Amino acid sequence: MKRIFLLFSLVSMAALSGCYDPSLGPFPFVCGGSHGNPECPEGYSCYGGQCLDQAPACYDSYLGPIKGDADRDFEPNNVPKLAYTVICGDEVNPYCPQRYGIQQQYVNLVICGEALTDPASGGLYGGDRDYYRIYMSMGESIAITLKYNYQMGKDLDMRLLGDEQSNWAQLKMSQSTNDDEQITHTAEYTGWYYIEIKGKTPTDNQFYALQWTLTAAQ
Repeated sequence: MKRIFLLFSLVSMAALSGCYDPSLGPFPFVCGGSHGNPECPEGYSCYGGQCLDQAPACYDSYLGPIKGDADRDFEPNNVPKLAYTVICGDEVNPYCPQRYGIQQQYVNLVICGEALTDPASGGLYGGDRDYYRIYMSMGESIAITLKYNYQMGKDLDMRLLGDEQSNWAQLKMSQSTNDDEQITHTAEYTGWYYIEIKGKTPTDNQFYALQWTLTAAQ
């Protein structure tokens, strides 16, 4: 009977949110709906791409009057499968003249999420992550800059990941202890590439801008 009740509970939660994901553990819901129109079940609100029953501390005080919602049009994008496709980032399109040689950017973005303590190890986990994706042909090159003001407790890292077939394997990483992170990469295969932005630790929260320039294959 307990097993039947548990199954009914999981199905009911999925029906409420349309986006129940048991792999998120203590964060069982990702923000549903479309990008810019997040939906959460009753009693939950969307923070950093996750449906939580209360705002993370950084939304209330750490980030000031913006309250962490400057990048709301890109959420939910806190897991690779929900990555936001960047400008001219879909499969090579001849009607996208801004694809090559022009610096593109998104501003007023933010990493702000809730960190939890693992009762077994005492370590921290959780936090916010933002994912963006771009479709590249073999030989194309990309230069990516993560713009932010480094401070202790506000340190961000950036990674470039492969596609789902590679289980989003890490291709490049930038994790300095000063302003900005930079990655350049030439595509070794034709397919999707993913940009991950996250805090150095689950408690690092900060505003940022994302800039990138794509160069055609030689």
